[in-house]
Amino acid sequence: MSVDFNLNQKISNSLSALKEDGFKNAEQIVDYAKLLRGLTFEDVLSLKLSEHLPAPNYTDKNRKGALGNLLEEHYFGYTANSESAPDFAEAGIELKVSPVEYGNNRKKQRVIKAGERLVLSMIPNNSEIPLDYEDSSLKKKSSDILLISYLRDRSVKSTEQRISLINRLQISGEDLEIIKEDYRKIVSMIQAGRAHELSEGMTNYLGACTKGATAEKSLRAQFYPLVHEDGSLEYIPAKSRAFSFKQSYMTALAQRFEKEQEEADRLINDSQLLEDNTFDDVVLQMLAPFENRYSHELATEIAPDLAPTAKNFHNALTWRLFGSKKEHIEEFEKAGISVRTVRVQKNGTIKEKLKLKNFKFADLYAETSWEDSEWYSLLADQRYLFVVFQENDNGYYLRGAFFWSVPVHLIGGVEFKDNTGTAYEYWLDTKQKLRDGVKVRLDGGAYKNNFMKASENPVCHIRPSAKKAAYRFTDGRPDVGNIERDANQLPDGQRLTNHAFWINTNLIKQKIAEEI
Repeated sequence: MSVDFNLNQKISNSLSALKEDGFKNAEQIVDYAKLLRGLTFEDVLSLKLSEHLPAPNYTDKNRKGALGNLLEEHYFGYTANSESAPDFAEAGIELKVSPVEYGNNRKKQRVIKAGERLVLSMIPNNSEIPLDYEDSSLKKKSSDILLISYLRDRSVKSTEQRISLINRLQISGEDLEIIKEDYRKIVSMIQAGRAHELSEGMTNYLGACTKGATAEKSLRAQFYPLVHEDGSLEYIPAKSRAFSFKQSYMTALAQRFEKEQEEADRLINDSQLLEDNTFDDVVLQMLAPFENRYSHELATEIAPDLAPTAKNFHNALTWRLFGSKKEHIEEFEKAGISVRTVRVQKNGTIKEKLKLKNFKFADLYAETSWEDSEWYSLLADQRYLFVVFQENDNGYYLRGAFFWSVPVHLIGGVEFKDNTGTAYEYWLDTKQKLRDGVKVRLDGGAYKNNFMKASENPVCHIRPSAKKAAYRFTDGRPDVGNIERDANQLPDGQRLTNHAFWINTNLIKQKIAEEI
């Protein structure tokens, strides 16, 4: 591989100028980075800008951040480090390398998306951490970021990925206020000795993601103790974590950079609102004037075009209460907040089921770590805004709303001694049944399998998501239904009706009773 001679010369001259200036000018650093656009990482190595540095195996999948290290060492000419100061300290700018990829949005349109969250800095577990973002080392690492994105192609080796986006990220205004709030929420829990209870679903734009191995040996004692009611102290081990911008937030940024972002409604147009109120409070206050009012009255007043008999009436009404006809709100998209309208019937049952996502049995079977599984991510990373309508003799009225994420102790994992009743227990049991072979029997005219039932776990379950049943057996029994459309292959060769992950409605019912 080789780079055009003129570009090669321009890159070499620009690097020499930067070195002579001591990398003090942020604009020049960004301009130099923009010369990378369209190059592969192999192209960067072929430039031979840093011949004195060795070229280790940057394609090693176990080497985290390898492509970022490659650019640091072979394009910018400095050795990768883990210091708290920004990478270009004199210019105050931090270098980050992250993948983007193409996928479909909710309208099935092809759009660019972030390939992962953006890890910023480790959260210390052996020293104090300031409660105020302005006093934190995180501020130094996140205030001014040179973000280099490559278009991930899983069909080629990592160094053959092509660099596609180079942008300078300087967060301000409403986004900064929400990030400050997220930081305070995370640090408050750490200082209270509750680091083991952290999850990414608790915050909006800034998360506390797990880092390092997921085995029990990765647990670390915490600097801050949990103080019990009797005054005794307990230092509870917790997994290593890092501050990161959530994948949903990075997706919104990538689409903004590409100018592909679907025009969205905004909830907050004045960041001063967030100086005296949390984001959650601002959102809930928007709904407060509508509480205890019937949905058909609200529709007549603010959304007369909505038909009360329509199947999605209450869901569409919920978005109108936020002032959105597009059902697309920028802040919710950035935070990865799933807005769920829930109707509680007169008998106390919830009308809507909480489906998370369809899945393939082969994908679940191949997973080796709970914390790296799709199921874990759907539970631990997701944040919900439940808007609840309650039924009485006169119809449905807005009962209230609340934010929620699945508590860590219900998600479970290696840090918990007893995982009975956790999602982790259900995941383990499901994988074991996939290994042993799923048992399917005819019972009362319907086919039943031996996966755990919803009643056997308080958190979640799997069940069919297809409208019609479909089965293909390996023991000579005839096919049932449309196999190609409605069935999914099991590891043993059988085919079973398409399934999805679901959160138990009893758990949501319990939270509604507690919150509103």
